[in-house]
Amino acid sequence: MTDVVQTGLSGLALGSLYGLIALGFVIAYKATRVINLTQGGAALLGAYLTYWLHVQAGLNYVLAVLLAVALCAGLSAVIERWLIEPVLDRDMHASLMVTMGGLIVFQAIVAGLWGSDQLNPDDPWKLDKVTLGGVSITTRDLWVIILAAVAVILFFLFFRFTLVGTAMRATAFHRVAASAQGIDSKRIGMLAWAIAGGLGGLAGILLGTTVGGGLQPGIANAALVALSAIIVGGLDSPGGAVLGGIIIGLAQQYAASYAPAFLGQDVSTVLPYVVMVAILVFLPTGLRGTAEIRRI
Repeated sequence: MTDVVQTGLSGLALGSLYGLIALGFVIAYKATRVINLTQGGAALLGAYLTYWLHVQAGLNYVLAVLLAVALCAGLSAVIERWLIEPVLDRDMHASLMVTMGGLIVFQAIVAGLWGSDQLNPDDPWKLDKVTLGGVSITTRDLWVIILAAVAVILFFLFFRFTLVGTAMRATAFHRVAASAQGIDSKRIGMLAWAIAGGLGGLAGILLGTTVGGGLQPGIANAALVALSAIIVGGLDSPGGAVLGGIIIGLAQQYAASYAPAFLGQDVSTVLPYVVMVAILVFLPTGLRGTAEIRRI
């Protein structure tokens, strides 16, 4: 039973990171109706910027994290303003291809500056563990759960109870109608992408810790798993994104620990997409997505 609980806590930590990235996907999508594949680039860049600022430049780790998250947010806002906004009125595939190209550019920049070898981020948690009631959890996983919970709570408070959050909700509901009411939809779009980039950067930083396997280009692949999370939770539901991320994280960890050997070693890698397909078959809009109503 102890092993089951420990595996569940590890899955919760992993799912929290997927939830952060998935939440960024949903925020960008609700504001601009674009599936932002550069979320993977933001996660990758956030991790490597923290390494550069902390290990190479000697900044305090917390300061390096804050600065890296801010840089990811700013860069995502620039991408939305200069690359996405000009193609929003075109076919949706144009904006999707732009974000795909942005992801490839991010990966090329990181590989060119830091190489493809695994790097030690020198995070403060390392491999330390905390024992609670006989159940051991790494200090990193404990902090991941706490930080992810704080980030999600702060976002929902901002989204629900501030004027800017109200403007974001209005823009998400109907961009043209919101503009007609005096809301600057372009500025809201930039802000949404900035928040998404910051969340992606934070998730990438936490994924690139020692317990997460260290810095490696594969961090960007977490965004692909997070895509399955938003399908599970609902493409237009912030709460669904977090829920989907946790479901996928738990499924992966339990599959890695308890799946029968005959299913192969990579079953945990494939499982998120199996869950995604199963959800699409029975709930096409996800667990908390909004069904589209068409009048004929």
